[in-house]
Amino acid sequence: MTKDSFNVVIVGAGIAGLATAHAIERAKSQGRGQNVRVTVYERQADESNFSRYPIWLAPDGRAALRNILSPSEFDQLLTVSDHGLTHGGISILLPSLQNLFSVRRYEGQTPFAIHRWLLKDALEQGVNVQRGADGMGSILRAQLYPEMGRFPTLPYLTVQFKLLPRTHLNLHDPHGINTITGTRSYALLMIPLSGHPVPQLPASARENNPFASNEDIEPTLKALDQPNPDYIFCACSLKMFHGWEDMTPVSWIDKMATLLESDRGDANLIKTIREDVVPQTVGAWQVVCCDDKDPLEWKGGRTVLIGDAAHTMPPQGGAGGATSLCDAQALAEVIVSSDEAGGQGGPIDALLPSFHRQMLTRAYGYMKDAKRRLHLSMKEGYAVYWQRALLTIMSWIWPLAHWVLSRGQVSARAAANRQ
Repeated sequence: MTKDSFNVVIVGAGIAGLATAHAIERAKSQGRGQNVRVTVYERQADESNFSRYPIWLAPDGRAALRNILSPSEFDQLLTVSDHGLTHGGISILLPSLQNLFSVRRYEGQTPFAIHRWLLKDALEQGVNVQRGADGMGSILRAQLYPEMGRFPTLPYLTVQFKLLPRTHLNLHDPHGINTITGTRSYALLMIPLSGHPVPQLPASARENNPFASNEDIEPTLKALDQPNPDYIFCACSLKMFHGWEDMTPVSWIDKMATLLESDRGDANLIKTIREDVVPQTVGAWQVVCCDDKDPLEWKGGRTVLIGDAAHTMPPQGGAGGATSLCDAQALAEVIVSSDEAGGQGGPIDALLPSFHRQMLTRAYGYMKDAKRRLHLSMKEGYAVYWQRALLTIMSWIWPLAHWVLSRGQVSARAAANRQ
């Protein structure tokens, strides 16, 4: 390490990790933090596992992403991303970051071995800031906060799958995000994604035939793995129940259809779920959510956690991706503004605790809203159904009212200026 260099190691090449690297590199291209050296470590050898995400972003996340990337990189991201930034898979691993990676150095080793070698590298190279962005199962968090090696879970499940409807579905927004809730404690998210055609499931695979040949389904799976396929992304939240871990893709599909039938759901949608869900895309997991009543206290030193490593939250409203991007933007600004990086913001040891507090305050605000929405959608009965409907209507009316109010203020200022 040269006398003036400021080394930053990023553990985890998810959205939070890659966004931080992009933000620092952009600041350097603008003449700031010229002595900062970034290295990104990732456990997975397969880049597709950590560079593509089937997510949608809250507005704060989209704004942060515009600030993190240069205009040319942002345009490139729109080109290579699946279905754009509002929803769909985001591939944020742009060519400008390839030279920052050290993942290949430890290819084939276990995650624990990689992190042991990472610690060895940090000691040898003199790392100034180590940034943990290795997800909800963060090994760095387990080392810093042994009592929080695992975040608590909520009594809810998320079931995710891809749908290839052969008939038209009557969705509220055929080009956006649709949420279907009823009286049976579930919330079904459906996002139509337009792109290149995907071969329909063969007749042998329809109605979830467990004896369908993998060779028959292979063309469909290959098409879904290509950029910008045409399908409907679905994610259903429901209450946890005994034996869910033993459910197969076929039994999950039947569970989803039966749930809609018991709620007198749309017959065409029920038929489509029974016949046109791609079984190989079905996955289920328990909802993980950090506890804001027992926050991560600042441990001192120069290891800082961001994204899901610091604050995992329910997948409602695109909050997870948005907070990760906001964390990345804020941390990159702290690093390049520090005295050690040639800025005038103060020593890095004084800046990191303040960043940590502000990050958790922002994330917990998102988390409380996501938990409120999730708890409400899991309640039963018609009274709750109408309560959810009222909240949905208000979520449509408020942006319109805000726009009308802002236009009125602009008109008033214009009139005052004319006088």
